[in-house]
Formats: sequence, structure tokens, C-alpha cells
Amino acid sequence: MEPDTIDMFSEISASFRAALQRTAVLKELSLPAYQARLITLALRNPGLSQQKLADITERDKAQVARSLRELDDRGLITRKPHPSNARAIGVWVTDAGFSTATRLLAERQKLAIKLLAVLSEQEKRALESALSRFRTALKDEADGGERSL
Repeated sequence: MEPDTIDMFSEISASFRAALQRTAVLKELSLPAYQARLITLALRNPGLSQQKLADITERDKAQVARSLRELDDRGLITRKPHPSNARAIGVWVTDAGFSTATRLLAERQKLAIKLLAVLSEQEKRALESALSRFRTALKDEADGGERSL
């Protein structure tokens, strides 16, 4: 696989996020794209720590803390000590946050369906299979193993 092919992953991901940022839902909710990402991550991963959110989003811990404080002030999330690690702060969505995150994920799903419509069912299955193998190989590499790469 050529390096240009790998670069396309980053380009496609950035373009997809940019398209999400232009959606009417984000504008209607007056929610910055980064905060939208945090709230959907919190919905999908209840109790996720602030540090893990920083790791996933590749942002510094202070930026995550500021964004979470703003979401907390809006009543969309709640932060409290994590049940299994009292030193970590876990993030959970509130009822209002659930409604907001659900709308955001529905918009994301609509965009994904539109994007994937250019592929046949066979191409979609092949793409999913290839991406799954890439994810496994990268996870193995991150875990210190080199068997997949």
C-alpha cells in the first residue's frame, strides 16, 4: 500500500469531521464541534475519564477540562469520581445530554450513510473488513506486539 493511500485515511476523517461541523444540528445547538465530540464519546462510554477523553481526542487535559466544564454548566454532562478509581473523574451524560448526543449521532449516521452510498454492498463489506484488520494491527502495535504490522 502506498503512503498516499494511508494519508487518505487522515484526509477522509478530517473531511468527515468538517462536514459534521457544518450541520444544522450543531448550529442549532450552539455547540462547538469539539464539545459535540466529547458529549457523544461520553454517551458511548459512560464514566470515561477526563484523561482518557484527552487521549482519544488528542487534546491536552486542560482543554478537555474546560470543555467539560462548559458542557457541565449547560447541564449536558455530569462529572464525578469514577467508581473504580477515586482519583479519576468520570464523565456521564445527563438526560439533556442524552437527547443532545442522540441528535448528534443521528446526524453523524445520516452523513455516513450518504458517504457510503457511493459503494456497493460488496465494497462496503470489503472496506469494513480491511479497516477492522488495520485497527487490530494498530492495537497490536500499541500493545507492544509487532505480529500484525
